[in-house]
Formats: sequence, structure tokens, C-alpha cells
Amino acid sequence: MGKKQQQRLEQAVEASKRSQRNRYLLAGLLLVLAAMTAFYGEASDLLQRRQEQKLTQQHLLLFEDKVSALADAVFAEESTSAAFFSDPYGVSFSISDTTHRASVVNGQGATLQEAWDAALANAMQLIEEAHLEPVWVKVDVVDHREPLAREDLQGMLQPYRNEFFRKGIAFDAAFETAFLEAEINGNKLIDYEEKILSLETIQQYLETYSRPVIDEIPEQLYLFTALGWFCDEAGHVYPLYGYEGNGYDYGRRRIEAFDREKAASVILSATDWLAGEVQEDGAFIYGYYPTYDRQFTAYNLLRHAVSIQPFMWTYDMTGVDTHADATRATLDYLTEDHVVYLRPDTAFIIDRPNDEIKLGGNALAIITLMQYMDTYETDQYLSLCVYLGNGILELMDEEAGTFYHVLNTDFSPKEAFRTVYYDGESAYALALLYEMTGNDKWLDAARSAVENFIREDYTRYRDHWVAYALNEVTRHDPNQRYYEFALRNVQENLNAIYHRDTSYHTYLELLMASFDLYHRIKENNLQVDYMAHFDEAFFIDTIFHRAEHMLNGFFYPEYSMYLRNPQRINGTFFIRHDGYRVRIDDVEHFIAGYYNFWRHYEALRHYQNEFAQ
Repeated sequence: MGKKQQQRLEQAVEASKRSQRNRYLLAGLLLVLAAMTAFYGEASDLLQRRQEQKLTQQHLLLFEDKVSALADAVFAEESTSAAFFSDPYGVSFSISDTTHRASVVNGQGATLQEAWDAALANAMQLIEEAHLEPVWVKVDVVDHREPLAREDLQGMLQPYRNEFFRKGIAFDAAFETAFLEAEINGNKLIDYEEKILSLETIQQYLETYSRPVIDEIPEQLYLFTALGWFCDEAGHVYPLYGYEGNGYDYGRRRIEAFDREKAASVILSATDWLAGEVQEDGAFIYGYYPTYDRQFTAYNLLRHAVSIQPFMWTYDMTGVDTHADATRATLDYLTEDHVVYLRPDTAFIIDRPNDEIKLGGNALAIITLMQYMDTYETDQYLSLCVYLGNGILELMDEEAGTFYHVLNTDFSPKEAFRTVYYDGESAYALALLYEMTGNDKWLDAARSAVENFIREDYTRYRDHWVAYALNEVTRHDPNQRYYEFALRNVQENLNAIYHRDTSYHTYLELLMASFDLYHRIKENNLQVDYMAHFDEAFFIDTIFHRAEHMLNGFFYPEYSMYLRNPQRINGTFFIRHDGYRVRIDDVEHFIAGYYNFWRHYEALRHYQNEFAQ
């Protein structure tokens, strides 16, 4: 073998040895890495478990603090009241972290303490297993129960009153399977169309929350009501209304007297919520069905226009322009891409999502833009309002005082009548235009519309826009017939308004627009013959009654905690009988009624005291 060959061989052998050593070294490194990974993985898992345990302990301590505060209230009530039902006692804890639907646990016992301890043990176990943060905690103690045959439940469910069954239901005498009223309605456990308990929905609900699942709805049921207390994130305890009278207030925090301050709190809360729904392009998120946290897919520009006003009202209330950005964005959305011109001086609001032009769009745009100009002391939109007013006149038969309601986007006729609200909105907008411009053509047209309201007896519609229109027209034309019609519009509907079971958000607006007119009559000592027939005391009583009753449509957390995503809808208004619907214009109408209640509160209290003597 030559010298070079020998060198190459030796080099190859050495390379082979190095390669083998590298393989051993790599294998060793891999073993070390595997060991380190396992070690640190176990350490990470251990750290995570310890963090979870620490967090769970914090949650349990937080829960114990809240339960202690609740116990003070509940056991104090027991010592002074014979209201609690015994043998067995029933206690339920509802717990929510504000982002998820409340979990509910029950406990029973021969005494209140036994039932409390049983429910408490179940709640502690739930918090540990579900890692549930008890931000909101509600306790319910059964105060009445009665047997009910399953077939008799149908007769207790009202048509067109979804979520209006206001009692809890137990499926056994021991209350092993029992649902609070708020659970039933918040989870749609009743099928209101079929007027039955929905077995499938109940089974899904029980399974979701790891509660024993039932196979069938028993023939024998038990209705029950409870006294409740709610503990908020700050640890403050609110006693809740029990099932008193018709049960409309059931489960809501007790309010001794609804006053100006309390009105301001719901106004500001709901307006903050509205501002939070404004998107980058200036459109609102239109609304939700909160039972399943479903967002509306439709949009209505009329409702967009009217929903801007609360931003200006809260500025008036506080002197702080908190929602200036939301105001600007929503107004730009309305005026920059949704105005079309028939002629240079005649404009319409086009509802692009629905490809049509609606009379009410012009009217509500004028009302909102006028509010903006009044609030900010500007004439920025005056020309546009005049052009939109000409659009209303284009759709009006001024001799008859009637309006055509809907056009196609090419200005051709589409629908002569859509909703009676368009008429009142338009008359109100025309009267506002007269206030702003002093041009008689607007007041003449508004008068013509009012004459039609009287001729066709629009009192039958209980329309708040008619009340707004009459209030504005009579400022400029104190015609006896107009005052009489305005007072009849409320007087002939007072009984129905007072006793309305739903929160019906526009009724307080009707009452307050009528109160503005009534107060002007009284303050100026105007001679209006119909005042002799007007039930002033009942009118004032109805205003205060409706203002309190409408709180049943406000999402206090003791209501919202039973919906799928409480934080999304907490602190705003809803329509119970339509699946707890939350929609921007509904919210605006609630706010409008309360804002006018807030503005006139001192005068209202004056009359209330006067008639109480």
C-alpha cells in the first residue's frame, strides 16, 4: 500500500470514529433534552396546576365573602318574617363571571340553615370543578310552592308573551330537579308557541351544566316562587322583589322611590351601551337576541337616525361631551352616504340596506339633526333639513293632511302606507322646521296633518309621535281644538297605559310629551275647556307608575346573568316578550322617556304632592 493510500485510509478511519462519537454525543444530547423537556413539562404542568389551585382558592374566598354578606341579609329576613316556606326549605345559588350564563345549584333541608349549607356545598364544588369566578352571586330562598298538573300549565302561558311566565318549576317534591323563573326564561325551557315545557331544551341545559338529566316531563309539577338577594362585583347586596301582585317586578332589585337620580343612572348606562355599539364606519351594531347571543343581520336607517339622539341628551344632562366621537361618526354615516336628491332643493333619506325611500327617514333625520343643532348651537345642517322637509312635502297631500309613505329608489311610488308612526314623525318634523326657520309653510303643513289626526281620531293608535307633534304645534298655534285633541290622546289611553303588562317603551314618551303640554297649560294659566274632563291626578300617577314599571325592561345584572353573554347586554334596555330583544331604537325610546322624566322631575313631584293632599 502506498503512502498516500495509507494516509487516506487512516483519515477515513479517523473520520468514521469522529462520526460515531458524534452520533453517540447527539444521542446523549437528545436523551438529555428529552429528560429536560419531561422535567420542565412536568414543572410547567405543576406550575399551571398550582396557579389554577391558587386562583380557585381566590375564587372560593371571594365566594365566601359574598355568601357571608348574603347570609346576613337572608337570615335577618328569616328572623323578622314568616315568609319562608318550610319542610323542606329550598335554597339556590346562581353564579356568573359576567361573561357566561349563570350556573345554578340547589340545596334542600328541614331548616333554612340545612338547605343553605347543602346549596353552599354544591356551589363550592362547582367553583372548584369549573374554575368559576363568582363575580355576581344571587341567592333565592323558596317562599311558596304549589302542585300543578303538567296539562294545566298550558292554560297559564299567555300568547304573544314569551318569557312572561314568572314562576319557578320543580319536577319533584324534593326539588331535586328544579328551575328558577330566571333559568326557565333565560334558557327558553318553555316553548311558548306550543305552550309546553321543552324536554329537549331542558335536557340540553341540564347536560351543559352537569346536572342529572331527566328522561321525561313528569305529570306532577310544582310551581314555586322565591325571595332573592343579589351580590354585585363590589360586594354590595341588593334585596330583590318577590312575587308580589302580578309578578311583573319579580327578581329585580327593590327601589324604594324612583327619582331623578335613578333616572339619570339608567339613562347614562344605556347611552354608554349605545356608544359602545358604534362601529368604525359609523353604523351601529343593530341589536341582539341575548338568549343565544345572536346578532341581528338586518339594518334599518330610520332606527339608526333616531338612535343618535341620546348622545346629545347626556351632554345636556352632564355638561360633558362624552360621546362626541360616536355622535360625529353616526351623523356622518347618516348624512354622507344616505341622502339623495329629487331636485336640488328636495332631498330624501335612502335606506340602502332595504333599497327604498321612507317618509319616516326624512322625518327622523330632521328631528335628530335639529336636536344636534340645538345642542351645539350651530346651523350646520339647516339647509339639509330644509331639503328633507321639502321631501316630506313632496309626499304630502297638504289639503287632506295625509302622507304617501314609501318610494322606490328611483322615486317611483312603492307603498302608500307602511306604519302610522310616519305621520306623527312627519308632523313633528315639520313643526320643528317652523321653529327653526319661521317659514309659515312648515307650520301650515303641520296644522294640516294635525287636522287629519283629529278627523281620523289618531288617539286610537296611542302614538307618542302624535303627542310630540301636538306639543310642538300648540307652542305656535294655541288652538283649543289642538289642545283638546292632545289631552284626549293621553286621557283616553291612560287606563290601558297604566295597566300594560309589558314595559312598552314608547308609552312613557307619550306621557311625557303630553306632560310638557299639560305643564305649559298650567304654568301659563291657559283656558282649555277640556281640562275640566282631564284626570290630572291619574295622569301624574300613571307617569310615575310607568317610569318604575319600565325598569323591568332594564338589564340589571340579576336579569342579564341568566343570558348567554351577560356583559354584552348588561346595563341597557330590552324587550322581554320578544326573546329579551335588545335593539338600538328600543334602547333610544326607553332613554327618551326617562330623559324627559328627568327634565321634568321637579314639576312632576310638585303635581304629585299637590294631588296627594
